[in-house]
Amino acid sequence: MTWWLFGALTFGVWGLFVAFASERRAVKQKDPVQDQVGVTVFKPLKGLVPGLRENLEAFCGQTHPTLQIILGAEDSTDPALEVARAVQRAHPERNILVLAGTPRSALNPKVSNLLHFERFARHPFVLISDADVRPHPEYVSNMLRVMKDPTVGLVHSPLICRADDSDASLLESLHFNTWVNLAVIGCGRLVDQPIVVGKSMLLRRTALQDIGGLQAFADVLAEDYLIGQTLASTGWRVRDAGEGVAVHMEGRRLAQFRERISRWAQMRFRINPFAYLCEVLLNPSIWCLITLIAGLLKQEGWMVIGVAGLLVKWHVERRLFSRWCGMELSLSDVPMLLVKDLAVTIAWLRGPFVSQVNWSGNRRRVTWGSRLKTVEKPKSAAVRVAR
Repeated sequence: MTWWLFGALTFGVWGLFVAFASERRAVKQKDPVQDQVGVTVFKPLKGLVPGLRENLEAFCGQTHPTLQIILGAEDSTDPALEVARAVQRAHPERNILVLAGTPRSALNPKVSNLLHFERFARHPFVLISDADVRPHPEYVSNMLRVMKDPTVGLVHSPLICRADDSDASLLESLHFNTWVNLAVIGCGRLVDQPIVVGKSMLLRRTALQDIGGLQAFADVLAEDYLIGQTLASTGWRVRDAGEGVAVHMEGRRLAQFRERISRWAQMRFRINPFAYLCEVLLNPSIWCLITLIAGLLKQEGWMVIGVAGLLVKWHVERRLFSRWCGMELSLSDVPMLLVKDLAVTIAWLRGPFVSQVNWSGNRRRVTWGSRLKTVEKPKSAAVRVAR
């Protein structure tokens, strides 16, 4: 019965996170003074992300007037750069800089790009935004207004993930719109522990300088999370923007979904093993399945409880999905919620026992604190024979 009581506790904790994650915060009224503050947008690029042109155009359509946009890729031949240049030509009214080729200065490839961008940044605020983010026109202004409080050093956005008809895109969207947002928003609002996902984060540059700048996070996997935690530990406030930003998940592959949840699991375990173990409290499905299996083996009453628990969880997650996406999850897609939960649980179980990640073609070994080490390529057979 211990597992049954633990399952009930899990539902209670999960319900608290749902309540806080569902809370809406009003967007602040327009502030003409704050709108004159300059913001530099960093958009690291890699490959032709589906909808890339539309994603970049969305930043050109921002209502915030003082905006510098820096687009760049590590590889000078990356096809994403042609899209970036086309956007630059189409919007001469915008201050857009395209950087082709980045000297490798960090084991974290994203931070390596950002360090190169930083040399060209002109404004006191930096907005780091991934290539698959497609914001509405008031996005920059609304995030900047949260920064009106001079004690706020970082503002991050919950993610509204859009999917196409593929299973992989749907799984990614379900994962972000339910489990990830529950953790990110719930921890920030319920226990005042910032969990920052770096797809959308606005930084005060003076605050970033106080913690050693981006260079201090050059060789870690979880640079976004650690930036948030380090800022909070040094007295700066970390806030969520109170509204989500759209992330387009079209064209994803199942391998990408598996790699992401595996990479994040390894990262979380090596940052805080205790918190990692407590994550089971945010996934009631596993306890519902145990109850269901126990019912099949022993008492039918337990089977009913297990099925009822799954139905309740899926109903709430459908509501969460609708709350974030503004669209209903069809009944035919509901079984994918269980697939998502099982995939996340498997990645969670494997996390402590694997330590290598493949991130955008870069193989790294993850050590404690999410610090990265290079993985040596195996020597060819010809070299081994010669030796």
